[in-house]
Amino acid sequence: MTKLFEEFRCEMRISVINIEVYGDAAVEYGWHILTLTPKSGGQAIQTRQRYFERWGRQADGSWKITFYIDNPDLAPAMQDEEFEVPYLESAVSG
Repeated sequence: MTKLFEEFRCEMRISVINIEVYGDAAVEYGWHILTLTPKSGGQAIQTRQRYFERWGRQADGSWKITFYIDNPDLAPAMQDEEFEVPYLESAVSG
């Protein structure tokens, strides 16, 4: 991280899609949009990550992240015509 901050100006925007609380547990999901601008000049790099967090309420009442996962928010790799989903006529008609 030290090297990253030495070489880039970093900006992170967070888009929270939803937070749901279930007693002493909660889940949150959305996007992190990270923009890295080289301090030496040049074009900025932008990535968008989908994320999911599970939170747990601690004994003192505070909340702490207990599970975190993210992945790049990319377009699907396969087109529908390359991987045809079977159409079940009987499920529709009957």
